[in-house]
Amino acid sequence: MQRIVGIIAGKGLLPASVAASLTKQNSKCYIAALIGEADPGLYHQYPHRFFKLGMVGSIIEYFNTSNVEYVVLAGGVNRPNLKSLKVDMTGSMLLARVLKQKFLGDDNLLKIVTGFLEEKGFKIIASHEILASDNIIITTSTPSSSEIRDIDLGIKLLE
Repeated sequence: MQRIVGIIAGKGLLPASVAASLTKQNSKCYIAALIGEADPGLYHQYPHRFFKLGMVGSIIEYFNTSNVEYVVLAGGVNRPNLKSLKVDMTGSMLLARVLKQKFLGDDNLLKIVTGFLEEKGFKIIASHEILASDNIIITTSTPSSSEIRDIDLGIKLLE
């Protein structure tokens, strides 16, 4: 069965890597790329649209129109200046929840956002679940010798 997945794309190569992996898995993806965060050059081969960070209702409408069932949040997003953040009606509901929690860390913020999307009928998938079968490298940096020793130690501890 073909999955239809929406990707909310932030910074870096991760969103494009997720899209490529979904394509290999015969899934269809629609990308909601965040203006000022997502690299516009990475998504030309996939259905995509660009949205301002606060346009949550527009992103949800794009996904609903595209019959998206699953959503992946991929890539970094800088914390916005709340005074200058422009939100639509749906974005204001999400922002109210975030402010109510008083920014109790990035993990809590992510839980609020994913919970909100789930309430809108989407199933959330973690990017590592999609990428697990591809065994790809999505970084351009190389670990230092000290980091390699730490990685080797971590592998031994896990074993």
